[in-house]
Amino acid sequence: MFDIHLLKAFKAVVENGSFTAAADSLGVSQPRVSLLVRRLEDQLGFPLFVRTTRRTRPTPEGAEFLACARRILDALDGAESTARKLRQRIRGRLRLGAPQFSADVPARISIISEYITANRDAPIHITHGSLDEHLASLRAGELDLVFATSPIGQSDDLEVLKVARARLCVGVSPENQLAGLETVPLALLNGRQVAVVPRPPGDRLFEAWFGPVADAGADFVEAPEALVSTLIQFGKLNDLPVLLYRWPGTVDGASGGLVWRPLAPESLEMDLVLIKLRAAKPSPSAQRLWDLSADHVRRFGSAA
Repeated sequence: MFDIHLLKAFKAVVENGSFTAAADSLGVSQPRVSLLVRRLEDQLGFPLFVRTTRRTRPTPEGAEFLACARRILDALDGAESTARKLRQRIRGRLRLGAPQFSADVPARISIISEYITANRDAPIHITHGSLDEHLASLRAGELDLVFATSPIGQSDDLEVLKVARARLCVGVSPENQLAGLETVPLALLNGRQVAVVPRPPGDRLFEAWFGPVADAGADFVEAPEALVSTLIQFGKLNDLPVLLYRWPGTVDGASGGLVWRPLAPESLEMDLVLIKLRAAKPSPSAQRLWDLSADHVRRFGSAA
């Protein structure tokens, strides 16, 4: 395998016409260039230059090998350029953790879309998982930021930005008697089967989100997938009321033809938050997403 320094010395002597001029162009001593060329000649098994008092010129073999040396050096330059671009891309990549269902939250959609539009040179990679998994990855430096939903508990090492707030609602067909109410008291769900997202194994948030409804006597029927569209379709196919946190900005087309009524009491709410470590200096891409999220809150408001 050819040493790049040997090839560069050989090419410099050819292009400059002398060992002294080649040394000047490379920023090394003339004896150093002579040594590198001699090592290359020993490796190749033939002389590369004819030396005269006036000029150093390549031998016929040296002239033929020059084309090969240039191709190797050009390929190495191209490889280094590509590697440099890849390093810049990796350094600029934003590593974001988020629960899968948050992909349907209008505020998150807007923030991510703004980021992608304004930062095409800094790709974003989103990992789905539980809050505990994401916070562990954030603290380990494997994630830059985490989107999460409340409650997240108290942690002094975390800085939390509240982005949006959802209200727990029940979705029913227009013919259902609950559709005629402005708000639905929990007591009216006693003894009713209600469609909900599946309970993730070991996920402590499910109880916080839906526990009061279960305590009121509702019988949960879990949909096969934690996607809003799947949950709504599951409820409609089985003629079940659908239990769902509804976010500001959710379009009517996402209602699935159901009538949505908030549950009482009003405290049945959920916050979408963005989390970063207090002590860690965020990467430029992470800071841009944080700033976009803060700007979104200033423009449209957030959880109180």
